[in-house]
Amino acid sequence: MLASCATSNAAFTGEPAGPAAELDREPAGISLAEIAETNALNASTCWQWRKQALAPKAFYRQLQQAQRDSRANSKIPALR
Repeated sequence: MLASCATSNAAFTGEPAGPAAELDREPAGISLAEIAETNALNASTCWQWRKQALAPKAFYRQLQQAQRDSRANSKIPALR
């Protein structure tokens, strides 16, 4: 799954995926519909992983902002 996610990431971000291998030039033996379905699933999975990876960072930023706001509105000086 990680390899397919890395390939999908390259495809969806415009990054180069690397040169074609010899096997890439032979007929695949699967339909384009199957390729599209797999590609859509891989992209969806990659976006889900990205959201899960970035969520703690966003939460931490919001927590820091809330603490700054709380200190700014408090009459008690911040500890140093």
